[in-house]
Amino acid sequence: MTRTATLTHFTAAVVQGDGGYAEGNAWGGGGGGGGGGGKGERRAQERTERLTRDIAYYAQQKQLGSAQECFDSLASEGLTPSSYSFSNLINAFVNSGDVAGAENVLERMRVRCVRVVHSHPFRSLASA
Repeated sequence: MTRTATLTHFTAAVVQGDGGYAEGNAWGGGGGGGGGGGKGERRAQERTERLTRDIAYYAQQKQLGSAQECFDSLASEGLTPSSYSFSNLINAFVNSGDVAGAENVLERMRVRCVRVVHSHPFRSLASA
């Protein structure tokens, strides 16, 4: 059986753990942020936004491995992936034809308490 994805772009509106609301899409850059915070917090946010833009770029280029490496860098650098980071990674999986992998990332979003409020459904066709 072959699964073929017809989805080419993913958008999710999420409520993050802190109760903030953000709408992320696969082409989006970093999101707005709360106020306050020092220089280190600002640098962390800038780094998260940079890696998120890189994930989007690699998703567009169908370079799943590079997109996954950027996403993994977030954790290894002690950064928290944003809703945009997740949705860009989902798009990388979809663009690479890995719908199951995209669904796995969506589940990881849920596990990390990035609750999906609305998302475009993954539409896949199963054929023999």
